[in-house]
Amino acid sequence: MGRSISYPRDSVVTFTTFDYDEDFIQFEDFIENFEETAKSLWPSFWKCDIWLDREDHAILENKHTYFGVSEYYGLVALWLVPRHENDPLAWRWISQIEKKFNKMFGTLRTIGYASNGECFFEKIS
Repeated sequence: MGRSISYPRDSVVTFTTFDYDEDFIQFEDFIENFEETAKSLWPSFWKCDIWLDREDHAILENKHTYFGVSEYYGLVALWLVPRHENDPLAWRWISQIEKKFNKMFGTLRTIGYASNGECFFEKIS
């Protein structure tokens, strides 16, 4: 059975890639770049280190929202999810920044899913 990248249920997610010819230290720099950019765009974020699942790593948070990263063989999912289920303030805030979030971080768009769960992407122009 195929497999796709993990990200939290009910999250706003965008996708990009990381060239795995690089080493782990450079992947950490890659993630730090996302952190710095997000904190400059939305100053309410602060650094955190929380795993929401085995593969879903929250790297920033604010009062209502987690900003996280999940990675699978060079495919990177960046996501926003409320810290507390059914938090209307979190969903309102996420909806306000969603367009900018996708524009700033997304380089791939989901175009479909296979019956085995694999996901297909195309580059965003």
